[in-house]
Amino acid sequence: MNMHLKQSWRQPRRPWRVRVGLLYIVLLSLVVGLLGGCTSETSPSSTGASAPSTEAPATTQPPTTEATTRVLTDMAGREVVVPAKVERVFSAIPIGTVLLYTLDPAILCAKNFDLSDMERLYTVDSYQALPVMGTYIVGDTTNIEELLELKPDVVLYAGFINDQWKTQVYAAQKRLGIPVVMVDSALDKTPETYTLIGELIGQETRAKELSDYCKNTIDEAKQISATIDSARSIYYAAGEVLSTYAKGSIHSELIDFVGGDNVVVVESKSPFARVTVVWEQLLNWNPDMIITNSPHTRGGAASDVRTELLTNSKYSDMTAVQNSEVFTIPCAPFNWFGEPPSVARILGIKWLGSLMYPDKYDYDMVAETKAFYSKFYHLELTDAQFDQITENSLR
Repeated sequence: MNMHLKQSWRQPRRPWRVRVGLLYIVLLSLVVGLLGGCTSETSPSSTGASAPSTEAPATTQPPTTEATTRVLTDMAGREVVVPAKVERVFSAIPIGTVLLYTLDPAILCAKNFDLSDMERLYTVDSYQALPVMGTYIVGDTTNIEELLELKPDVVLYAGFINDQWKTQVYAAQKRLGIPVVMVDSALDKTPETYTLIGELIGQETRAKELSDYCKNTIDEAKQISATIDSARSIYYAAGEVLSTYAKGSIHSELIDFVGGDNVVVVESKSPFARVTVVWEQLLNWNPDMIITNSPHTRGGAASDVRTELLTNSKYSDMTAVQNSEVFTIPCAPFNWFGEPPSVARILGIKWLGSLMYPDKYDYDMVAETKAFYSKFYHLELTDAQFDQITENSLR
């Protein structure tokens, strides 16, 4: 009986092929499950979820803005905060006005004095139309309220640089609330002055062109003047016969520069100030040559000094008068000698040098003047215009 029951409980064994087939099905199911799991993990589309990113999250950068100001170190060594782009400049004195005019007349927002008819002939229309603001810092004839209405970006001071003038410039800057940039007006500093102003107004290439011309002229004049053994004496009659500038004044600097001897050795209150002498003193000095301003200079304020010297009998014994060595300084559009003592003096070096020492300063003044007016004054000069500008100025 027990044997029967045991035999009835045992199931018959399956064939080996069936067992292998079942094992294959189980293994295949496991592989498919594993593959399905990997796919659902790495494929965002299978679940609708986003895959985690391995990249760093993007950061939002603040919008870049251009600086509205910059720091400029002027020729006095002062660090001045100026606009990033300077478009309007007022020059406190005419020296700087002429410098800016030669670079770009459009940068000026005013001029310092009115123009004579002669001066108008040789300046661009936009300059003629500018308002007259007088001078500031030196002379202080400018109306501050009117100046502020013009909204200059910068005020330019072109003159002597020392502690006294730095103090005055600082005070002027504080009063105005406008940056004041100082440049040196000394004749031999002209190349560096152009370089700095070019940087100020963003016209470095144009400034370099003018700076290079000035440097070449100055270097040549220094070489020539060093060869002069016996200096000729000269007197500068500024506006009136007995009104002049002493040796060492910025207004008479050109005399020494070309190797001349300024006979006026007297004390002066300021390097900008005129001095008055008596006619006996002038007779005693008895200069070899006299130069004088044209009646058309600086708005036509000067008298006809040359005519007075040549026709007034009290001057007839002077060597310069007897030898007809009395010359008028060309003034259009700007004075070649000293009023104002501007970059026009670079051409004045060649003019005065050729008058005083024609064997050493051997220039074709027609060609030199035309080249200078084209490069600096934006004007192609005709022969007739040259004759007009240099009337009574050459031998």
